[in-house]
Amino acid sequence: MPSPAGDESEVEAFLRRRARGRRVLLFTLAVLLTTVVLGNAWQQYRGGDDWARFDRRFFVVQAVMSGDRLAVESADGTVTQVVRLLGIDAPALADADRSTPAAHGALDAYRAAREAAQSRRVMLSLPPLAARATDGAVLAYVHPDAVSGPGGDGPADDRLVGTVPTLNEQLAAAGWAYADRRSPHPMHKQFEQAEAEARKKKRGLWADVRDDQQPAWRRAWLAGLKRESATESPGGRD
Repeated sequence: MPSPAGDESEVEAFLRRRARGRRVLLFTLAVLLTTVVLGNAWQQYRGGDDWARFDRRFFVVQAVMSGDRLAVESADGTVTQVVRLLGIDAPALADADRSTPAAHGALDAYRAAREAAQSRRVMLSLPPLAARATDGAVLAYVHPDAVSGPGGDGPADDRLVGTVPTLNEQLAAAGWAYADRRSPHPMHKQFEQAEAEARKKKRGLWADVRDDQQPAWRRAWLAGLKRESATESPGGRD
């Protein structure tokens, strides 16, 4: 039988392990709390709560910067913001210094977005847990010609949201933007279906775009689909 001293040693070891586990847990909680605090501080530095400032509020499109990027301004002129159309990726225009040429269809995509949105009043809607693009642009769904309440620039009537396709979906359906599959979002299925229909009917850039002219992320996605197809086919199985 183990001696009393041996039993006491095992108890002490157990207590030490439990104390160590508590210290690790407390340290983890402290790190998480610090992350939240810093994240909130950064959000305030970036302009506060994006939901309160932008979600279901109306703006005028001051400039179309590319096929998937707009500069908008509130009716009273107090808020200006660059908005990236969530869930789509239009072909990129040439860099300012022309070091990188425009992607296939970029100019046409820009013209399509400008025709649809320039100087128009739009409503923005943000998904849950909205994040910003890496350059600080607000990621949003853009609802063209939405009807506001009596004030003209206040929160929108929820009954009106979704009655007209978003500008995001319109550009994908017209074939001037890819459905962006890099990050999940609530409307990804609609955008992917819109892209599939445009591709089937050869609308917009789908009339002649080649795989090697598409964005790098999409080429990687296509390559992954081909690998999966080869693995699942009888001839491709090991």
